[in-house]
Amino acid sequence: MKLNFKGFKDSSLCDRCEHGTIMKTTTGKRTVYCATLMKWVPPNIAECNEYQAKGSLSRYDMEKTAWVLEIKNGRVIGYKPPEPKKDPYA
Repeated sequence: MKLNFKGFKDSSLCDRCEHGTIMKTTTGKRTVYCATLMKWVPPNIAECNEYQAKGSLSRYDMEKTAWVLEIKNGRVIGYKPPEPKKDPYA
């Protein structure tokens, strides 16, 4: 089975990142601004440790919605909502 991702082979990682803002001039020149680094980056990034796929949830968002298993005597007896955590950005 062959998968074909149109435009991904030679595109920048920033094209698919939640933090990247891609701008293209009328002459075709591309510029990229990274909201995480808060600076302009080269338009041909291949690897980034701050990469987050567009539309994906952050770890904080996933922890807010995850339910906790209640275990008693080594057996799962149910689920409970997570304890409210303080928002690190508040």
